[in-house]
Amino acid sequence: MPTSADVWMLVIIGILLVGLIFLSLAEMSLSRITKQKAQALVEQKAKSAKLILKLASEPTRWINPLLLTVNIFQTVQATLTGIVAGRLFGAAGVLIGVTLNVIIFFLLAEAVPKTYGLQHPVR
Repeated sequence: MPTSADVWMLVIIGILLVGLIFLSLAEMSLSRITKQKAQALVEQKAKSAKLILKLASEPTRWINPLLLTVNIFQTVQATLTGIVAGRLFGAAGVLIGVTLNVIIFFLLAEAVPKTYGLQHPVR
C-alpha cells in the first residue's frame, strides 16, 4: 500500500516528466533553428521571435545550463522511481522501476519530443 510519501514522490516524478518533455523539445528545437531563420521570424513579428533570435545567436549561453537541468531532472526522477518501486514491490520493484523508467522516460521525455522538435523547430 503506497504511503503519502510515495504518492508525493509519484507526483514529483510526473512533474519531472513534464519538465523533461519540455526541455527535450526546447533542446532539439533550439539546436535546429538557425540565426537566419530566427531573424526571419523577427521580421514576421512572430511571437517570442526576439527571444528565439537571441537564443539562436548565442547557443553556448543556453546549452550547458539546459543540459545540466536535464541531468538533474533525470537523476532525481530515476532515484525517486527506484525508491517508490522498491518500497511498493520489494527487490523486484527496482527492476520493474528501472525497466519502466527506461521505456517510459525514453519514449515520452526523449524520443517523442526530440523527433517533434526536429520536424517542427519553429513551433
